Amino acid sequence: MNWEAVGAVGEILGALAVLVTLLYLAIQVRQNTAAVTTATYESVITGFNDVNVIIVGSSEVASILHRGTTDPSSLNDAEAVQYAFLLRCWSNQWLKLLRMHQGGALSTAEWRPFAEEAAQAFDTPGGHPLQE
Repeated sequence: MNWEAVGAVGEILGALAVLVTLLYLAIQVRQNTAAVTTATYESVITGFNDVNVIIVGSSEVASILHRGTTDPSSLNDAEAVQYAFLLRCWSNQWLKLLRMHQGGALSTAEWRPFAEEAAQAFDTPGGHPLQE
């Protein structure tokens, strides 16, 4: 057997091993990226749900949200603080989604409904509670 032939076969096998390794790593990176994106998106949805459960679980909090959104002047000082923090909780979730969109983890089509929801919340009489 010719040592040059053995060397050539070794180089081909080495090149194939590198190619297989690169393909494997590419698949792993893609799967990891998808897993991280999913986990982040799930944390955002959980954040929204946590706030929504508080509102649904209390007619008093639901009333504060409704009055704060439509007529913030009807809130007493304590209710105004509660309303401001409810809006802040939602804002934090929208901000997280915006950062995901800006970082490429959330497409424009996925971001748009959340952006419209945020715009709708802020485009109310009580949409800027900290400025009053």
